[in-house]
Amino acid sequence: FCAFEKKTLSDYMEKQTKNVDVFNFGINGKTVINYLDIVDKISIKENDIFLVFLYDNDIALSKEVCDLAIIKNKKYNLPLPPSCPLISKMKKNEKSSNTVFKRINNKIRHLKVVALTKDAFVNIPSLRKFFFRTEYNKLWTDFESEENTYISKLIILLKNKIEKNGGKFYLTYFPNVTSIKKENTNQLMWKKYFSKINSGNDLVIFDPYDYLLENKTLSNMTRSLSNDHPSCDVYNILSSYYTKKLKL
Repeated sequence: FCAFEKKTLSDYMEKQTKNVDVFNFGINGKTVINYLDIVDKISIKENDIFLVFLYDNDIALSKEVCDLAIIKNKKYNLPLPPSCPLISKMKKNEKSSNTVFKRINNKIRHLKVVALTKDAFVNIPSLRKFFFRTEYNKLWTDFESEENTYISKLIILLKNKIEKNGGKFYLTYFPNVTSIKKENTNQLMWKKYFSKINSGNDLVIFDPYDYLLENKTLSNMTRSLSNDHPSCDVYNILSSYYTKKLKL
């Protein structure tokens, strides 16, 4: 509903700037390799700004990611994750569906009662391991994993391609807004990952969490109990942070 009311992050950023067009190329379910595919198809002008957001689940190797990885491998000679040929040919399950529990979850997760129950269960330590969201969070700090290695190479490739054509590349992440508090494991995860990927790569990275913590109106700023997407107010707060950081 934020998009319908023109209250998305890009909407707010455009309202707060002068003579700047803000385009949102993010699509639900897409990740860094999809952004590379988009950049391959557009004309980059001098000083165009690319602000790339990472989300917790961007690191997952899905069939779509692996199919596209095989295509990009031919163009960029970027080494494939070892699991991708098997996932692409459906000879190996994605990690999001490699157990009976996960396959059942994938079929019923859209139900509101399921969403509420899952959010309760994922906070119970003994049950947390059964949820893929916990598994892919660990992958961001498992620097030897094929997922971590591959997405890091994609990010650097994307940065180099944008800057080679005169654009400016900035990296950030979208913070988890279900529990906005000082001691936040999600922020710590991103800090560790960014510290690793920035070693020798000269990246400009923005961490919006402290600004969100300072300006939050509630500790939980999701849209509803059954919808953990950010509320429109989150977009408004973060738009101020990014317009200041980008000096727009």
